[in-house]
Amino acid sequence: MSKAKKILFLSLPFSLFLSLFLSQTLFLSGCKSSSSSANTPASSPASTDCIEYSTTTCSNCIALKNQLIEAKISYTEKYTDNSTSNYNEMMSKVRSASWYTTGMAITMPIVDVKGHILQNPTLAEIQSYLDINEAEQIKQIKQIQNNYSHNICIMYLQIPINECSDCLKLKKQLEISNIFCTEKYPNDNEKDYIEVATKLKNVDWYMQGSILTSPIVEINNHLLLDPTFDMIKSLSLLL
Repeated sequence: MSKAKKILFLSLPFSLFLSLFLSQTLFLSGCKSSSSSANTPASSPASTDCIEYSTTTCSNCIALKNQLIEAKISYTEKYTDNSTSNYNEMMSKVRSASWYTTGMAITMPIVDVKGHILQNPTLAEIQSYLDINEAEQIKQIKQIQNNYSHNICIMYLQIPINECSDCLKLKKQLEISNIFCTEKYPNDNEKDYIEVATKLKNVDWYMQGSILTSPIVEINNHLLLDPTFDMIKSLSLLL
């Protein structure tokens, strides 16, 4: 790349320089999509003491399921978006819960723990109803946090970062959850933007010439465009 062209690209906004670069250099025929099936933890044995009511597109449900597996807590999973009987069963339990009021929107997953109906609960809440002693709870949670810290995570950010509110918010959420990411700045470093551009040609969601927003995050070989914290968290558990 000529010196003049390099200066031009590095002065462009993050959302534009990638689009311009990719439209000239990337040919996306036969793009490959990442598969997470090889990294999915083995399922825990089924149990009627803990029933998780999920949907097939719920990131919170995936995250909780994988936490239960990591903590070696037996559970049964029932999908409510492709089974009328599972949906009716869940709603019957929800209507009996003290926290439910008629017409309110519910947040998935719904978990039945020994008859206690919980809405989008934490792992600690589930543990408390399963009579798991405090020392074992702490041990299980620390193990999951340790797994988080070994994630391979790269955040491609724009400079100045204080102009990207989504970047700042996501960074803070990841730090609180002990998910540590290497930060790279494609609009300030030619090597970084060639790296992310090369990765983009291997994902099926990128369309040549499209405008890209910051941040772009790679978590355990999954490349995500402006992801939510829940999306990253669910993939960070698939180790």
